[in-house]
Parts: sequence; structure tokens; C-alpha cells
Amino acid sequence: MIIRHKMIVTLLAALFGLCFCAHEPAEEETNTVDEGGVVEIRIPKTTEGRIPAKITLKLPEGTDGASSSGSNYIVMQIPEGFHEGSFVPVSTDPCILPAGSEIVVTAEYLDSKMMLAAECPLASETVLSHGSRLTLEPNYHSVRRFTNPVYSANWADPTIWYSDGVFRTFSTMGSGVKNMLSSTNLVSWKIAEYPFSSDVNDALVAFGKDRWAPDVVRLGSKWMMYITCRNDSSSGIAALSADSAEGPFSLVGRITYSGSTGIKDSIDPEVVRDPADGTVWMFFGSTGKMHRVRLSADGTQLASGAKYEHVAGVDVNTNSARNKVFEGAYLYFRDGWWYLFASAAQYWNASYKVVVGRSRSLDGVFLDKDGHKMTEGYATPVISSASGDRFYGPGHNGEIFTDSIGQDFILYHCHDTKRGDDGRRYLMIQRLFWDADGWPYVDGGKPCEGDFAPAFL
Repeated sequence: MIIRHKMIVTLLAALFGLCFCAHEPAEEETNTVDEGGVVEIRIPKTTEGRIPAKITLKLPEGTDGASSSGSNYIVMQIPEGFHEGSFVPVSTDPCILPAGSEIVVTAEYLDSKMMLAAECPLASETVLSHGSRLTLEPNYHSVRRFTNPVYSANWADPTIWYSDGVFRTFSTMGSGVKNMLSSTNLVSWKIAEYPFSSDVNDALVAFGKDRWAPDVVRLGSKWMMYITCRNDSSSGIAALSADSAEGPFSLVGRITYSGSTGIKDSIDPEVVRDPADGTVWMFFGSTGKMHRVRLSADGTQLASGAKYEHVAGVDVNTNSARNKVFEGAYLYFRDGWWYLFASAAQYWNASYKVVVGRSRSLDGVFLDKDGHKMTEGYATPVISSASGDRFYGPGHNGEIFTDSIGQDFILYHCHDTKRGDDGRRYLMIQRLFWDADGWPYVDGGKPCEGDFAPAFL
């Protein structure tokens, strides 16, 4: 982008017949570098209100004049005074950016392991010269990626909880006590503590030999675990408590029992506190319909005068295909709505799927996207599969988490044909999106093999 002024003047004179007086001194040919442009880049917004230490701008390969060093990388240290969501100006030498190419933006947080990136495609040719400005509002994501499943051992019916920078998960058990897992990023998991002692396990076995689908939640100063205890002809839910997120959990007692209530398959507990009034609710159930019931404020027993209410799904005796039988309840609050996620159909094959309905209150009527009642077996699909898919039978989502840049991720279990077709279910994670009407969905509607990982400061 060098402009040779003498050459231009001579060309004009030839074209238009201009003449110059002979007594004028001849100009010496001078070269002047044209003024470059500015790219304004939006600084990422984070839930912690942090700004990156530097932003790197990578212009398209082969861009001429991107920087004085000849490189198409431009690094901008973020000076004081900028804040998240503001625009930082990055100066460039004069250059032409072709249509169809893209600018890659990288934001680096030097005091943490988080690095963000974004790809900004150019719809038309862009010239950066004479102080022109190009404004970019990137959709940032982590530079790290994950591959599903994120844990390569059987991990059915997961519950996941967070405390002091650490995520923990626990799942349906075998014959003995098994370890929890821990992670700092939701995708790299390692073996952690035992959740409870062998004595506590023996006490749970006395309630039911199968210990399924735990749920961990913090109520007040205590961490509570609720777990299914099931025999062939009866089932119930036991409560345990701990002073810290890592346990160990001690037995509190049995909360509900099918032999007393008559509710078939009293399994898959989900306990949640309503922030509006402090009430604590337990949702549970499967083939005998999904129910809800009030618990005491500390979650250790039923609330005084509590009544069991049918909240979703139909009895398996009226729906042998189970596509309207709901289990694996999970509650999530967003923008004034309570979302009731559930799993429907046959857990052992590709018909199993994650579905959802919503209500304005925990004690209200939950409806699907078309306004049909979940109590009648209606729900809106979120994640499903088909026969022949590598990942099939997604279900029993354990939690939804929001990362540092506002992305939502859902965790659930799924079969994986690449690891054998022996009934094992593996821990999966996936980006969760929300449509204009506030309904959740995942890209493609099916389990993904991998994507950009959650970004955590």
C-alpha cells in the first residue's frame, strides 16, 4: 500500500495535457505509507466480570500489510480502563481483507487457564486504510474441545453438583460402594472420594438392594443426597446428609416408600428449593407416574400435611411403549419458568429420550410447547436418537451448568455402540440452547460426538 505521488502526477499530466512551467524545480520522488485502519473488538463478557489480559487478531492468510512486521497476527495488550463488553481498538497497517475470509479473535486470561476464540467471517471485501474502522462482535467460545463420552466407564443416572471450584458427580451403583468423580471443567473427570462408608451402604441395602439415580443438593448449611433403594417388588427413596460437598454422607432415613404410598416405582428423586418462598419439593417416579411432594425445610422428611400429587407421565399399564411414561425428573429455573426435564420411553433402546415441559410455579401444571399437559403424557423432545446411531438412548440428565461466558451445558447418560452394546451408559455433555420462546434444544436434536468445551475462569 505505498503511494508514489510523483508517478500519479505524471500520469495525470499525460492524460489531461497538463503542463508545468520549466522554471519550477523538479520534485524528488517521495514514498509515503498510507494510514492504516482500526478493528474494534468487543471484549468478552464473563459471569465473573473479568477482562482478558490481551487480545490477538489473526487476519486472513496472505493479507498484505497486516502489520509492520509482515505477520498477519496482531497482539493488543488490554490497557486499564476497559471493561467487559466494551470495544478495544486494534490498529492495523493498510490492508485489504477478501470477501469470504475470516478474522480469528483470541482472548487470553493470563491468570487462569481460560482462552477464548471466535471466528468472524467477512461477508464482503473490507479495506482497512485511511483510518477506516471495522467493528466485530465475536461469539466467543473456548479454544479447548471435548469428545463424548467425557467419562469412559458406566455412569448411569448421573447427578452433578458444584462447590468451591470443583464439580462432583455420582451415579447409579453396583453391588458395593463406588467412588465419586471430580472435575474443574466438566469434561476431564478423575476418581474422587467415596460418598459414604460401607456401613451406610449396608443400611441402604436394607431398604433395597438396588441403589439407583442419586440426587445431591445443598439445603441450608447441609449437603443432601437422595437415592433410590429398590427391590423387585418395592421401592423407596432414602436421604443422607453431609457438612461438605465431598461428604462423607450419613444416613438420615427413608423419605418415601411404595409399600406405604402405593406409588409404583418410587425412584429417581429430584429435590429443589423454591427461592420464591423457601419451600422444598421432591419430584420422583417412573412407571407408576411421576409425582411431587413437599419436604420439610431441611429436606430430611415430608412436610407436615404433605400430599402426593401426580405431576407428569402416565402409568405403564396404559402405555406399554412407555413413550408417555416419564422418569428421571430434573428441575431448572430460567426467566420466570420452571422447566421439568424428564426421560421417556424404553431406557434400553433408541426410543429413550430427554423431554421437557414447563410451569410458572413448582406446584403448577406443567405443559409442553403446544400447551398439552405433561400429566397426560405430553412433552417436548430435547435430545433423542434413532436406531443405528452411534449414541442412542440419551436420558436422565443430571444438571445444567452455565460457564463463564454464559454458555449452557447439559449433562446426561447415553449408550455408545463404539464401546459395546452391553447396556452400559456413559456420561455425556452438550451445549444447550434456548429458542425465541424460551424452549431448550440442542444442535441437531441428537447427542453430539464433541464440541467446544465449557469455558471456566
